[in-house]
Amino acid sequence: MRTNIVIDDNLMAEAMAVTGLGTKRELVETALRTLIRVNRQADVLALAGAVEWVGDLNAMRTGRFLHEEGELYSVGNDETTEGD
Repeated sequence: MRTNIVIDDNLMAEAMAVTGLGTKRELVETALRTLIRVNRQADVLALAGAVEWVGDLNAMRTGRFLHEEGELYSVGNDETTEGD
């Protein structure tokens, strides 16, 4: 989409200097993507406390989980393991 907008010269120059981007187009597109990402993150953060999480953090940290049948398996490995 082609559009014409008036942007403060000092703001544009500072943004280009701190990002190191080479063109105004790159800068505007990067800024828009960043704005979208930040707002989506805020939407997710707004859900904090809205959902009850049930799980075993220790099992997750070791990369092992229980199948519904109660057998342990490791992430990235389809084989079940015994013990532990």
